[in-house]
Amino acid sequence: MRKLGWGLWAPVLVACSGGTPGTGSSSSSGTPDAGPPPLTLQTFFAGLNETGCAYEERCAITRGRLWSSLAECTASLTQNEQFFQAAYGQDLYAYWAAHYTFAEPRARACLDNLTARSCDDLQPRDADCEAALVVTAPVPDGALCNDSPLDDIALCTDAASYCEQSATSPDPQCTVCKALLADTQNCSASGQCASGFCTGGTDGTDGTCAAPAFKLKGQPCHRTDECLGNLVCAGPPASSTCQERVGPGGVCDLPTEPNPRRCTQGLQCVRASSTATTGTCTVRQPDGASCTREAEAVQCRNVCVFAAATAATGTCGVVTALPGAGSPCVTYREQEILCELMTDTVYPEVTITVVAGETTYTSCECRTKVERSGACHYASACESGPCQGGGFDAASGTWRTGSCELPLANGTSCRNDTECESGHCAPNAGGGGARCAAPPACP
Repeated sequence: MRKLGWGLWAPVLVACSGGTPGTGSSSSSGTPDAGPPPLTLQTFFAGLNETGCAYEERCAITRGRLWSSLAECTASLTQNEQFFQAAYGQDLYAYWAAHYTFAEPRARACLDNLTARSCDDLQPRDADCEAALVVTAPVPDGALCNDSPLDDIALCTDAASYCEQSATSPDPQCTVCKALLADTQNCSASGQCASGFCTGGTDGTDGTCAAPAFKLKGQPCHRTDECLGNLVCAGPPASSTCQERVGPGGVCDLPTEPNPRRCTQGLQCVRASSTATTGTCTVRQPDGASCTREAEAVQCRNVCVFAAATAATGTCGVVTALPGAGSPCVTYREQEILCELMTDTVYPEVTITVVAGETTYTSCECRTKVERSGACHYASACESGPCQGGGFDAASGTWRTGSCELPLANGTSCRNDTECESGHCAPNAGGGGARCAAPPACP
């Protein structure tokens, strides 16, 4: 999990960073007090959120807005805390304490630095913020790395490395620690560079690491991390410029576009139909509002909770844990259908119909994964191996029913990795379709 400077960490703090001043004060009697109490992980993150949101508010003209409003920005930390607990079954701060060493003096200095930060500051990183949380047991360069709470955690050295797919393996899950790149070395993203900045090159993929020289609003760009602050690179690839994120009621693009116009966080890009290529930035539904499973409906700020698997509507709210087997699925944001994640024994059984290209979700129930020979509609329903005969039938607009079978041996024709005993469905270089094969070597 790479820290992204100025206290902005992904994925659990996806928003503002900042802090409260670390100076002491005097009591009304004139007697100096003991100063502020020592920071904890929780109060440090709260300080990052509070002052980071204030920094975004006062610098919006220069750096653009990330969030649709100060209130949405301020609420983001609580939403992250709640969702992390529900999704991963653990406290957000317990996760950080288990994998990072907290340096309170550096944390306080980080908060002070951000409080005083100027709006035109080009530096993407702050030494105190980087040193406030340091990986306790980093893995070396070249070793496998992973930051997902669903898997075994293996973190790189924050100050000197980043985690990226291995250049020697086509497997996207084969990620290794790599040393940060020096100035003039080729890069495709700013997170690869020791300077924190990668130039846009000629097409956004062939840049070089360099001293920070972020583009301002209206200047040409190839990729968003060339742009200052919260500005995004948007527009046709040949003429993209750094632009502000789109506010409520503005026009947004599909995320599949090369450089899409993006809504500020807290808003959703809502399309009139599944075939529309643009949408309108719309405020998400608050807790307590009615919600549906429809893909093009306005989604909840948190999750949409259904009283029954077949219920047509649900209620926006917060859950303390994701549903297990026998419970209705919940939907999160843009139609991400969720069941319990941590054991890999539960899957969402979804019923859909497709008419004239429009998909309707009619029910969703979390179920225990299916054993061999059991009925299934798709491979993710099976404990292992393929769902033989299953899949979506375009003619009828519904699922075909198949059966869960043994994983396929190497050399057998396959459609995806989950069907193979080896976990790897490889394209057949000699023609004739993909076949199960030994997975590529991963360092």
